[in-house]
Amino acid sequence: MHKLTSDQLISLGIPAFDPEENRTYRAQAIANYITMLIALGRDHGMNHEDLAAWLQSHYEERGYYEEWKRRFGKGNCSALIVDFVLGRRLLYDDINVQSITDHRYIVESATWYDKFPPEAFFYFDVDVEDFVSYTKHLAIANAEKLGIRLHIEHKDHHEIATFEPMSEKQEESPSEEDSITYREKTPGDEEALARFFEQSWGEPIMVSGGEVHDLLKCDTIVAESNNQFYGVLTYKIQETSCEIISIDAVKKYRGIGTRLLEKLIEVAKRHRCTKIRLVTTNDNLEAIRFYQRRGFYMTAIHRGAVDEARKLKPSIPKSGDFGIPIQDEIEFERRI
Repeated sequence: MHKLTSDQLISLGIPAFDPEENRTYRAQAIANYITMLIALGRDHGMNHEDLAAWLQSHYEERGYYEEWKRRFGKGNCSALIVDFVLGRRLLYDDINVQSITDHRYIVESATWYDKFPPEAFFYFDVDVEDFVSYTKHLAIANAEKLGIRLHIEHKDHHEIATFEPMSEKQEESPSEEDSITYREKTPGDEEALARFFEQSWGEPIMVSGGEVHDLLKCDTIVAESNNQFYGVLTYKIQETSCEIISIDAVKKYRGIGTRLLEKLIEVAKRHRCTKIRLVTTNDNLEAIRFYQRRGFYMTAIHRGAVDEARKLKPSIPKSGDFGIPIQDEIEFERRI
């Protein structure tokens, strides 16, 4: 085995190494990977906000934002600009940083993908607006987590980003998620719940463990803000066991499902329950991940149970997430 010379590489059609060309290829490769991520999210029902929130949920679980603020201080624009510029250098050729005041900066970057779209735009049916919208939203959302107000605009083939620390008033303004309250349902919720179940499940009927559940007759916890439901959890209590029948959040990766579960634990303990159990299907990888990361253990797998459930509810689809055939039921349990 021997290393090929530059001439031998060229004879194979591989050009000689050129730093400028290499940077261009790298930028195109990164843009292609971002494009594939956007397309993957879209194909699984995630808009740009959902996709950014999914990434942020992983950062938060591992303490990224708290560690960053501990190291650099909340609202430290100069520290964030270092990260921002280093990241943008992977995508853009020409970057200029201007200081307006001691704590306010502008970063201007010359874009290229709007003039020379990456090939992934074509293969994955993503356009420039999709790409710009996602990268802009993720950058702004991340900056907000660090106490920094970031404004981004695109014009004349340039991205212009303005950084400034959030004011106390801006920091105190509650986010959409912070304004949500978690409570048990009241008689006045019935009509809104019926609409919610129809939109989420097609009808207020759930089949699990060989039993048909009317969700409108179940005990229910709602996540509500401004008379709008952002999530709903239904459950039944029998003696010392609390069973989750359904759980659904309008927006994923915002912590709504976790807070619904926390509220249920509070309610279950009040009723002297010693465990929470649930049944999900083999295709529901998100649910399997969600419950195991929150202290639930798999206690049983019922092969072919969904095939039997279709006899009670024919509308249950044959395949689910990632094209996985929906066949089996999986039981989870958590002691409280």
